[in-house]
Amino acid sequence: MSGRRVVYRLLPAFLLTALLIVLVQTVVAQSQATTYLPAVLTDAKPPLPAATMTTIAPSATTTATVAPTATTVAAASPTPTTAATSSPTATTAPTATASATSAATATTAPSATPGPTPTSSITPLPCETVRVPAGTFQMGCSTPSGGICADNEFPLHDVQLDEYFIDKHEVTNAQYAQCVAAGACDAPRQISSYTRDPNIGGVPYYGNPTYDDFPVIYVTWDDATDFCTWAGKRLPTEAEWEKAARGSSANGVFPWGDELTDLCSRANVKNGSVACVGDTTAVGSYPLGAGPYGAMDMAGNVWEWVSDWYQSDYYTESPSSNPTGPTTGSERVLRGGSWVHSYLLARSGYRDHNVPGLYGHSIGFRCAVSAGD
Repeated sequence: MSGRRVVYRLLPAFLLTALLIVLVQTVVAQSQATTYLPAVLTDAKPPLPAATMTTIAPSATTTATVAPTATTVAAASPTPTTAATSSPTATTAPTATASATSAATATTAPSATPGPTPTSSITPLPCETVRVPAGTFQMGCSTPSGGICADNEFPLHDVQLDEYFIDKHEVTNAQYAQCVAAGACDAPRQISSYTRDPNIGGVPYYGNPTYDDFPVIYVTWDDATDFCTWAGKRLPTEAEWEKAARGSSANGVFPWGDELTDLCSRANVKNGSVACVGDTTAVGSYPLGAGPYGAMDMAGNVWEWVSDWYQSDYYTESPSSNPTGPTTGSERVLRGGSWVHSYLLARSGYRDHNVPGLYGHSIGFRCAVSAGD
């Protein structure tokens, strides 16, 4: 009997101890489950890359947003065998699947506010233009889907344009600085270029006489419009830009034709994974890449704003005579490619697009004027 009494007395303590052990194991298990959650369930995000493309936000003078994302073109670019100035041996443009996705991705933002009212009467620097005669040309692309054309380049269609003049070169730093001095233009959002940056021990790009003849960059669509208006001109329409680049027919893939031999002697672009230069070059540096009417740098160097709103299927409904683009939209058209993007985006028919408040180290413009204006 005394043995049973001892067992009965010890049983509650034993059960309590067992219960405590189970409770501790449960807590430990839950703690481990929380500690070792799979990484895919966490909300951690990698840091954003350094910003090189920016959009203007309301009541803001500088905003760091996202870096540009070059459009991927699913084609093997000719691979240079030496330095950045080497060129492929192909003689015709390769077949590629081009995308209508914008080459410069930016967050959506409203357009910049209009530029300041002119306060002085500075005469614009002489800006040479080339004459583009009245007549019909073929706009767009005829290559079947899956070829070198992007979907927004179809269909190939005839367009009649009146006579006009277009700047022979992209607007330069020196020319734009005059507009700023006159109070008619806002200064570029940065004074640097990709490799010329005083913030990292380099020299300024804008305001430096060494780069007076280089294209102005870090300008929005509104900045470009302000300058052209001050100079007594306007931005070219998308149709005017394309005719100046390709001539009266659509046979040439680039302003100089279809040749890819010595590509880096014709345009400041990226050849495969190698940049021909790696930054902007002085306007007019590539006479071998001139267009049929004499306009320079219509392929590469910097993207160029044109006046049109962007609409992907606009070619299916655009008027056949002097089209000026859709009446409304959220993005403006950019043309010509740049030093930082593949030569396939520098095709005369390639249509890029982005919000008008975008600016960056590869965006500039040129102006046009109607005959008789």
